[in-house]
Amino acid sequence: MMCRKRLSIVLAVAAGAGLFVATSVAMRRKSGKGPESGQESAASHRGRPESGRDSEVDRRNRGVAKLTSADPNGIPTRRPPTSFPTPSEVLESSKSERPTRALSPSWKEGDEWIVHTWLRQMHQPRGGWSKEPIRFRYRVKGLARFDGADCRKVVVDLPDAADFRPETFFVDGRSYALRGLARTSREKGEWVPRTHHFGPGDGKGSSARNTSVPFDLPGAGTVGTVSAGDDAFTTLRFSEPGAPRPTPDHLVGAGGEYTEITIASIDGTIRQRWAAEDSRWPVESVSNEARSYRLR
Repeated sequence: MMCRKRLSIVLAVAAGAGLFVATSVAMRRKSGKGPESGQESAASHRGRPESGRDSEVDRRNRGVAKLTSADPNGIPTRRPPTSFPTPSEVLESSKSERPTRALSPSWKEGDEWIVHTWLRQMHQPRGGWSKEPIRFRYRVKGLARFDGADCRKVVVDLPDAADFRPETFFVDGRSYALRGLARTSREKGEWVPRTHHFGPGDGKGSSARNTSVPFDLPGAGTVGTVSAGDDAFTTLRFSEPGAPRPTPDHLVGAGGEYTEITIASIDGTIRQRWAAEDSRWPVESVSNEARSYRLR
């Protein structure tokens, strides 16, 4: 009898607990916190970090919020990012604002000039430059016919090297294209004459091949940008860390106007500056392999 009473009490308590659970579940479902929504809540919290820490997404969202502003209609819009011009864009912009001038070399028989050239030493680490310049002497030696064209002869030698044989360059008298080269090379202990033919060119300039002499010329009437004074020299982009570069006051035409041009060659772009007071040869000529300057 006593066991039956205890069993009845247990069943009554269990029934009451079940009713309470059912009521709680019903109330949670009614308020949107039932098992179904609870699953969504758990899923939404599954990727959250521990309390007190922000996820990368949260930080990114806050960054986006800082970059946005509201328009008059209350719609957030992203501010355009601030952009800055690249160095090449600045250089091109400065060139476009400067005056231009058509350039052609001007020679007469007997003209002579010296060019100091530093060569890149490819066998050295990082391709350094020669410590001392090579002095090339250029002399205009009259007219000659070469490949059917009337050409000016320009003879180049090394006044500091007696074993260097002079080389003769034939330059078209009208277009200033380099038509050919006559030189001698030492082969098996003997000096052998060689003649190289370069053709009429494309009128855009020419660069010598098969020689160590820097001989790069623009086509007749090449248009370049004009800059004035020593300050123009210091603002040019011809510099390179560790490369030789004379001071402006030692250059031919220092303090006057310069015309800047570029010539395309098989070794890359050649950048030159010509002095207004002396248009026989560029004051500065820079390529990947050589840096040449005319000094006073």
